[in-house]
Amino acid sequence: MYKSRRIIAFLLSLMLIVLTSAACANKDEDLYTKADLEAMDAHELYELLKKNGLEAGADIKEILSDKQLEEYIKEDFDCL
Repeated sequence: MYKSRRIIAFLLSLMLIVLTSAACANKDEDLYTKADLEAMDAHELYELLKKNGLEAGADIKEILSDKQLEEYIKEDFDCL
């Protein structure tokens, strides 16, 4: 009984170590410089920001279309 608990605890610890190392080794993230972001066209920049968590609020969506929002972000990128 004690031996089986010990084996289970060891396997759970091993699994935790493997999952933690896999999460830390994830290199799928792209890194961009400010110059890279400024060189992108408005649509590409907007899509990248949305992919990384940008959410336009409902109040902004009522005022601006997606195209207008793309242009706004591109024009005022330094302010953001």
